[in-house]
Amino acid sequence: MITEEKKYVYVKNYILNGIKDGKFNKGSKLPAENKLAENLEVSRHTVRKALYELEKDHIIYKVKGSGNYISDFTEKKDIFSVGFVIQHLTNYIFPFIAMGIEEELYRCKCQILMGNASENPEKEYDILNNWLAEDISGFIVDPVYSGTDQSNREILREISIKKPLLLINSDLDIPGAGVLVLDDYESGKKAAKLFLENNHERLAVVYKATHKPGVMRAKGFVDYLKEQNINFVYELPFYKPELSAIGISMVTSLLTLNENQRPTGIFCFNDVVAMQTYLAAQKLGIKIPTDLSVISFDNSTLAEALQLTSFNHPKEKFGKRAVKMLLDQINGELPQKIIEKAELVVRKSLAPRK
Repeated sequence: MITEEKKYVYVKNYILNGIKDGKFNKGSKLPAENKLAENLEVSRHTVRKALYELEKDHIIYKVKGSGNYISDFTEKKDIFSVGFVIQHLTNYIFPFIAMGIEEELYRCKCQILMGNASENPEKEYDILNNWLAEDISGFIVDPVYSGTDQSNREILREISIKKPLLLINSDLDIPGAGVLVLDDYESGKKAAKLFLENNHERLAVVYKATHKPGVMRAKGFVDYLKEQNINFVYELPFYKPELSAIGISMVTSLLTLNENQRPTGIFCFNDVVAMQTYLAAQKLGIKIPTDLSVISFDNSTLAEALQLTSFNHPKEKFGKRAVKMLLDQINGELPQKIIEKAELVVRKSLAPRK
């Protein structure tokens, strides 16, 4: 008697042999489940189990409402290894991005080397330089100090010549590198527009000047206000890590100005600075959003806890998309530059000025 286990292996081998013999080609659609079950004289449950295993092994992929297709990866014999360097492995939204990258690489049966730059360009350089000598198929890098001349552009250029390279969150204009970023500049413009629509005309932006996304968000914010002939805007760039609580002192200096000079709206380049803005306001007895409106960026757990209006960073989904883009490069496709829209999540930190 043929066991259920042997039946499922039989279905799996039928498809694998069909790929090997050219019956099923890359990108071609497999027969429907009921058709496979009928032709192979097995149950649909057995077929589903075989298809599930093949999908898990990345031999096939499923298109909802359409069916199962032969994957592009079936012709590749090598196990890819990917080096991933992140700004900070344990802080803020970065662990969630890393989680998405790790999960997608695991699903694709790729090996991963994880490097934690700890927001230190020297450490980032050492990791990249050491890995360049290793047998690594491609690199994903979230570069530190991307808004300054201290960024590791030269070694990233060298990597892009020798290996597939994808930069995430910051575009450093590296020839031959793929890029996955958010529309930081347009998000800054949208934040400014929202404040004006809510009758706020004394405004401020607090941002990390070493971080290119922060610089671009601030630039979009200020440019839009200038276009609308609004000149009452405070720009507060800072250069230390935001976890040093530098935001509290900077925002406190703003909020202790005379009432006719004090901003009624602040755009924070991320949710950590927004949290520090809350703490500074609370200490001074300034209520959000009654006395001060705040718009932030990243839509982290902090945004949920504080009920912040914040632009969403896709985090895990972002990491998974980065892997797919890099694997396309490894498979010979040209590098892409993708700019994703950051959707605004509206909560209670923004209110019309009375």
